[in-house]
Amino acid sequence: MTLELVIACGFSGNVENILLPDVPHDVIPAGVEHNKVPGCIISPSPEGSETRYEVTLPRGDKLQIGPCVPHTRYAGSSINIGAMAKTLGHRVHCWITLDTDPHGRGMFRSLDTRGIRVNCIPCGSTPLTLGIRGGGATTLLMQKPAPPQFILPEQAIHQIATGITLCQPNIFFATSIGEVELSCVQTAFERLEQTFCVFCPRISILGKEHHEKGLLKAMASADAVFMNRREYRHLTDGEFASDKAFSSQKHIVYAVKMLAPYITDARQRLFVVTCDTDGASAVAHRNGNIEGIHDVQAIPITPVVDTTGAGDAFALGMTIALCRGIPWQTAMEWGTKLAAENVKGPGGWFAADTKNNPLVITPAFFDPPTT
Repeated sequence: MTLELVIACGFSGNVENILLPDVPHDVIPAGVEHNKVPGCIISPSPEGSETRYEVTLPRGDKLQIGPCVPHTRYAGSSINIGAMAKTLGHRVHCWITLDTDPHGRGMFRSLDTRGIRVNCIPCGSTPLTLGIRGGGATTLLMQKPAPPQFILPEQAIHQIATGITLCQPNIFFATSIGEVELSCVQTAFERLEQTFCVFCPRISILGKEHHEKGLLKAMASADAVFMNRREYRHLTDGEFASDKAFSSQKHIVYAVKMLAPYITDARQRLFVVTCDTDGASAVAHRNGNIEGIHDVQAIPITPVVDTTGAGDAFALGMTIALCRGIPWQTAMEWGTKLAAENVKGPGGWFAADTKNNPLVITPAFFDPPTT
């Protein structure tokens, strides 16, 4: 398959960067209004919890915000993936964001250096007009600003999915943090029959209660799903509580069984988990039946970790290899190489500084398209 365009869909930055307040978490009292997002109430996490904050959105939803390293990763997975694809010589067709920051802050100051066109849709802004211009490019125009409501109307969700469908990308990366994005992702997956669809759900943010709201159905519609160990633990909540150590194969096999009732066709799908210094594991399945299991080791001193965006790099590297007809077991090695290069980059970030980016200088393991 010729890789001509990649679409990444997600937030304008990871949820930590949008929702983290500008004060140390250990001095935050309970029930204080967030100083970045009006209407949000922040509280310290329960004692003993892995999360740093509990954020209550204006409509009552609660988000558990985990530890992050904001200075080493300035954006969410969608920007990370788009920047990497562009750096490797692939045309990034469009990047769509659902922005919960009503002031449009966060990632926009640094986007110009990456050369990625961004279509930002502030949540609650309506109506939206979607136009198809110039070789299938998608343009989303905000006609009338409205107070942020942290939810997009159903019509806008379908407009976004329709625009993605009309673009017919070779690869569609989707990251999901909340219910709104999940609706867009699920609708787009259902319509993109000729596209290799990749889903990087944020299970630790969504929580298991969202499963009945379409999470499992969206995961079952993707060609490949990438998560880290923490997210698999959330997905399989309670099933392996007695186990002292995480078993990647055991957790993935159980996740496949969870998806089986939602699978509607017989194509092969991949479930992948990035395991920090332990590398990565993948399970190939068809109709919920396991067809193969394979592990790869992380390249020494460059572990596959999400705090530097290496998990996103692994997903992109493996996906590009898959779309070029490389067997999925070998494709995992490509992902490991790209993850290692990502960690070696300045600040652990891809394409933040193209002058010093090692992948600009030595893209040794990829053949960027010549056209």
